[in-house]
Amino acid sequence: MFMEWKSLSREGLLLADSHSGVLKALLKDRRIPQCMVVVETMTERGLAPTREVMESLVRCCVRNSDSRHAYACMDVSMKHDFVFQKTTYQHAITLLLKRNEVDKAIELALALSSTGIGLGQSLCSALLKYAARRRRFDLIWELLVEAERSDFIKLDKFSCNQTLEKVAKCLSSSETLKFKARFEAVHAKSGIVWSLLKLDISVDSHVLSVRGLFTPSFQFLIDEKTYEVLIDVLAKAGELKQAEEIYREVLARGIKPTRDMFQSIIKACGKYRALDNAFELHEQMVLSGINPNAATFNALMNGCRLAGDVSRILQVIDMMWSSGIAPDVVSYSSLVDAYGRIGRVEDAFATVDDMIAHGVEPNIVTFTHLINAAVRAGHIDAAYKVLELMKEKDMQPNVFTYSALINGLAKRGEYDRAMDLMEQMRSRGIHPTAVTYATLLKSATRLYDEDKTRSIVRMLEDDLEGLDRKSLKLLYDLSRTAKVSFSEKTVERIRELLNH
Repeated sequence: MFMEWKSLSREGLLLADSHSGVLKALLKDRRIPQCMVVVETMTERGLAPTREVMESLVRCCVRNSDSRHAYACMDVSMKHDFVFQKTTYQHAITLLLKRNEVDKAIELALALSSTGIGLGQSLCSALLKYAARRRRFDLIWELLVEAERSDFIKLDKFSCNQTLEKVAKCLSSSETLKFKARFEAVHAKSGIVWSLLKLDISVDSHVLSVRGLFTPSFQFLIDEKTYEVLIDVLAKAGELKQAEEIYREVLARGIKPTRDMFQSIIKACGKYRALDNAFELHEQMVLSGINPNAATFNALMNGCRLAGDVSRILQVIDMMWSSGIAPDVVSYSSLVDAYGRIGRVEDAFATVDDMIAHGVEPNIVTFTHLINAAVRAGHIDAAYKVLELMKEKDMQPNVFTYSALINGLAKRGEYDRAMDLMEQMRSRGIHPTAVTYATLLKSATRLYDEDKTRSIVRMLEDDLEGLDRKSLKLLYDLSRTAKVSFSEKTVERIRELLNH
């Protein structure tokens, strides 16, 4: 039939109905390439296939996963102003996305939106996520512009938040803020303000900038989730007073504080040694009807650990048992470290025995705290025994484990043992910290041993690329002292890495 049609078509002897009849017959056999030849021929001659036939052809292309012809069919159909069922459009766009043809999928979605056809929130959000995954920020921008203009492109909160985070990672601060403003314009009426708060902190590093969202026009959008995120970012940024101020604002507005709000401030209080505030918040949490969980108790203990306040850690452990919550490895590890900070090394070791008796296995953090406790008390041999115990348990020491022992040996003047551990550490692909290098360099200079100093500097030059910014800054400051002399090349490389 197709060859006969081709012959008659060349002679111009067929009408539109005849072409459509051939199309229907070819469709039954799913002969899509031949169908497309018929459609193209009709288009060239100014003839229009019927809407029903074109919709059937699109569906056939989708069933055969033929995205190229499905897109071509949609293009022809839109030129003829054909309107299909919504599911036909959805299936075609989904196929294009599966084939990673994001630009065609979004082009089709925008064209449909301009004609008043909506695709549904889930598919629109999928378009946004696929564009973000392929870093097609130009397409994301087009979607946002259309979403602001039209009610037919709808985007959900979760995909918007994910896309914003992707934008923030890949683009400059100024570009990210442009996208952020566009998202705000699209979603101000939908209440997606809280998802933008984290972005203000990560992009601008100006904690106070988030308060700019608390204008009268946005006030109706500020709910408990907004406050929850705001308190969290302020607490993590070290702005404890502001976090507490927001907490008081929550109470003043009659909003019930959530567990996450309490935990964020309690963690910050512990980090900055505001233990009285942390315990007071814990009491308020209980009074408000929220039962503390293991994470809450561990946040309290972390502050006590940093302050070396053993009595309060023991108090929290009693509270845990009273609440029906068994202390976990984090709880016991905090107690081990607290004992170590005040020189009670025997109690630190006894705590490890106690946790094992309660069925809690020590982890690498527990053993590192134990090594630190032994080193602080001058029990180097005991620290080595802990290191050997870790190996027996197939637990690989990390940078902090090695550094604790190396720093202790270096401070005691046991340079050779420290260097042996350093070599062992590096042979396992673990980069020493800048603090470890600085401690070893100081130890070598105290011994007035230039060869040892040069040996450490050579190690340091090999490890520069693996150091974080804080470590590089410490080494740069050290290079400016008279006691340790780095080569000009090393100093210049440190500067480059700092400026990168």
